[in-house]
Amino acid sequence: MYKPYLPIRFEDQARVLLDAKVPAFSFIYGIPPKEILEECRTKSIVTIGAATTPDEAAALQEAGVDAIAASGFEAGGHRGSFLRAAEDSLTGTMSLVPKWAFDDATFDRSAGSFDNPDHVSIVIHNYRWRLGLADGEPKYGDLEKRLAEGPVITVPAITLEGDANGAPHPDAGSYAKKFSGKYAHRIIEGGIGHNLPQEAPQAFAQAVIDVDGH
Repeated sequence: MYKPYLPIRFEDQARVLLDAKVPAFSFIYGIPPKEILEECRTKSIVTIGAATTPDEAAALQEAGVDAIAASGFEAGGHRGSFLRAAEDSLTGTMSLVPKWAFDDATFDRSAGSFDNPDHVSIVIHNYRWRLGLADGEPKYGDLEKRLAEGPVITVPAITLEGDANGAPHPDAGSYAKKFSGKYAHRIIEGGIGHNLPQEAPQAFAQAVIDVDGH
């Protein structure tokens, strides 16, 4: 069962990073105090802020942040709006990032997937379920309990990772021993991010074919 973390002050969290002199410091939901940003500059720590609207990007730029991660409304609950409410900060990624790498047809297909009356309720429930705050599908209860134990995977498997995946993820070596059957880990190169089936469909399909042949 999920147990919430004890409340921690942002300044205390930032102090750990500053004292460690990490190479980069990223943040969402606002702009750190001026003193923290100044200390980052003094220690050559690159600062990266997230913006969901042009106004937020301008505010981050004015504060002297080194880099800005544009997060359009397509990201849903992953966004961290801070100047206005999330429902009033619905700027699309194409507007935030004019140099979007995908063509318009690809973007339209992705954006269309959000045109679903159940989208909001499903996303909220999914995160509540991940945190142990809501029950999952009852008929899968036994399977969920078994998966929560982290059993060793005995069937052939191939894990994939994009070389530009910005989402938090563990090093492949940390879970390699979880596979007792034939196993391989592949890094998909070419600026591939978090969505491999869409960004690298050939490599993704090839992995499926290869593991099926083991």
